[in-house]
This record gives sequence, structure tokens and C-alpha cells, in this order.
Amino acid sequence: MTICVAIVDTQTLFREGMKALLSQYSDIQVIGLAADSATAIALLTMHPSDVALIEMQLPGMNGIALTDKLQSLCPTTRVIILTRYDDDIHIFAALEAGAAGYLLKNTTPEFLTTAIRLVADGQTVLDPLITSQVIHRAKLAGAASPSLRERLTHRELDVLHLVSAGHSNREIAVRLHLCEGTIKNYMTRIIEKLGARNRTHAAQLAIEWGFLDKQR
Repeated sequence: MTICVAIVDTQTLFREGMKALLSQYSDIQVIGLAADSATAIALLTMHPSDVALIEMQLPGMNGIALTDKLQSLCPTTRVIILTRYDDDIHIFAALEAGAAGYLLKNTTPEFLTTAIRLVADGQTVLDPLITSQVIHRAKLAGAASPSLRERLTHRELDVLHLVSAGHSNREIAVRLHLCEGTIKNYMTRIIEKLGARNRTHAAQLAIEWGFLDKQR
């Protein structure tokens, strides 16, 4: 069976290089190239592919939004995000949007072609360099039960609400009638409790886990 592949990336050299690489494999056929999301949608609706390799950063609509859009426009096309971004936020947003694969651009040709075949066969593939991150995050999400939420005090949840709304520590201090140093101390404890990297990541996790949707 021949696997039809579309390549969506802003860099001409990368698109052409990927096409040349994949053309070496008898079971893979590149059906088209696109440099932006609008061209990709036009290409894939006119020439459906089994797999679309999509970069994260695209003009007009980023790779995550494009992936989500293709779920309804081209339901038979499975997406592999092929990018340089290896952070949790991009990875999980892509998977939640419906991506069947997430690979880094420094992956090997052998792993890339294997991933294309597996995704075309209905499986999900992650780059080996990010698999441990996904497993760790899944464990944290699994642990994000009410007991974890209850480890956050009412005041810490108030702070998270305001962080998620885009307020600075100083603005939060004014709103809550506290010292800015106190807010910084709250943020340190919140980050530690949630296993977050920073204040923005903490707010992101709280939103994803539904902590801020519940009335206190």
C-alpha cells in the first residue's frame, strides 16, 4: 500500500528536502507541499493524504489550529507535528487538537518513516526524546485529583485565578491587599505543589486540570 503524505512547513529548503528524502521510499508518495495553513487546507481538501507532516509555526493559523481544523475538513488525514518545540504546552496542545504524532525535527530518517507508517496504520507515535515528558505529565495529571487541588489553599487558588487572567505579581498584590513579596511566596509554593516550571506553567496546569473552574 502506498502512503500519501503532504508536507506543510514555512521553509522551502526543508519542504524540498523532506520531499527528496521521502521519495526514496517506494511505499511513500508525497502528494504536495504547502508553506502556510490556507494552502495546506486547499491542498488536503483537493488531494486527501493519509498523513500530513505539519510544522507548529505557520502563517495565518498555527499547526495546532490547523490540526484541529483538519479533524473536520479531512477526517481521513492523520497529522504528525514535525517541529523544534519540545515543551509540554506545545506537545499536549497538539495531542489534544488531534495530532497522531509529535516528532522533533532532529529525528532520524528511519524513525520518521517508521512513524509515518505507524500513524497511517492508525497508531500514535511520539519522538523518543519527549516520551518521558509525556509519561511524567500523564502521571501528574492522574495525580491531579481533588486531593491535589485541596493541597492548594483558597488564597493560592485566588492567586492562580489572577495569574491566569494575565495579572503581574504587583497587580495581584494590589487586588488582594497583600505585599508583592507575599504574592511571590504564594507563587513559589504553588509552583512546588503543582510541579510546574514557572508561574505561567502553573496557571496552565491549573486550567487544564480544572482547578479554576470550580467554585470555592
